[in-house]
Amino acid sequence: MGNLLKTDLRRIRKDTLFLIVCILCGVFAVITPLLNKLIFSGLSSLDEEAAGMLGSFASAKSMFFSSLAPGSNMGLIAPILIAIILCKDFSFGTIRNKIIHGKRRASIFLSMFLSGLIAMCVIMLFYALLTLAFSLLLFDYQSTPFTGSDMLYLLESLFFGMMVYVFVAALTSCLCVTMKNAGLAIVIYV
Repeated sequence: MGNLLKTDLRRIRKDTLFLIVCILCGVFAVITPLLNKLIFSGLSSLDEEAAGMLGSFASAKSMFFSSLAPGSNMGLIAPILIAIILCKDFSFGTIRNKIIHGKRRASIFLSMFLSGLIAMCVIMLFYALLTLAFSLLLFDYQSTPFTGSDMLYLLESLFFGMMVYVFVAALTSCLCVTMKNAGLAIVIYV
């Protein structure tokens, strides 16, 4: 099982599609705070009440936590691209080689799930941290000072965000194994 996981992780890391996903993380991490800065800089023309109400969403904290959501830019794109990478086992015939080599199907599926999970969590944490770093250049973290309860909220949000991605990784790997076709797995996932 350990060798399967190492091999799958090495294959994902060396895949050019994974490099494209990392580049997309960087691009989206820069574009999202810039667009928010442009939108919220135009709020000064509104009355003070509306600007204050909408301006509360313009903080590095809100952008960081929204970047962890499955409905964010990378939350929608990353599972699709990870599913394409995972389905390459079937299109290149490496899954057949693993079975012929004597590996159990349960071990192969578990390795595929864990490698997809690790890749997805790394991508989403990378995206969230890049978004936080770039949004701190443009916005304050929040209107109130950072306290211990904020640290607890941060840890809880990271934990529950990663639990959502455990489910997403399980769903994408299950679809890849049952459909054996990247296009069909992506359509059913979406």
